[in-house]
Amino acid sequence: LPVAWNPHFKSLPQVLLKILWYLNEPLLKFVGAGEYWIIPAAVTTLGIAYLIGRRRLDATSTAVWTILGSLLAALLSAQLVGGNFARLMVAEELARLGLMILFVGGAVVLLAARSRLAWTLTGLVVAVHLPILHVIGPHYLYWPAAFWGALNAVLLMLAYDQWRALRGYRQGIAEAVAINSCAEQPPPPAAESPPSLG
Repeated sequence: LPVAWNPHFKSLPQVLLKILWYLNEPLLKFVGAGEYWIIPAAVTTLGIAYLIGRRRLDATSTAVWTILGSLLAALLSAQLVGGNFARLMVAEELARLGLMILFVGGAVVLLAARSRLAWTLTGLVVAVHLPILHVIGPHYLYWPAAFWGALNAVLLMLAYDQWRALRGYRQGIAEAVAINSCAEQPPPPAAESPPSLG
């Protein structure tokens, strides 16, 4: 059975820490464990993916350069902040990096999309955690998991919409460049009619 976990909180900061734990567990878990390199690696990976996505490249080149740039950014972050680039060779560390990329990417999509539905679900995620702040156990996480799932689905949809808009922006630029290059070319010379034989 689930049991009460410190039903009488000592202070308001303790309540706020529990709320933060529920809302951004990956961030607090990795920072609390001293895994600081994961945060700049995730941020730079997303930044590189965004910058490469804005370039006028075909889908294959975009995927290749995004993977290479993200891997290089993660390796540099692991070496400079984490102390060893070989951290990315450990499956658990790579899974932590993937989780942080999803977390930071979801926060970026939430802030950039300005979707009323996403912000409503974010408020519901916060609200559904309030009654379970003083207890611990998987029995209490059914409703929060349902709201987190709904919020994640909406964020995934918004990320896809933003990616399509970015692709449309790139296609619009390509069409404008093609139109400008056609306008700058001189018109072809008029064909002379062959002399008549009559």
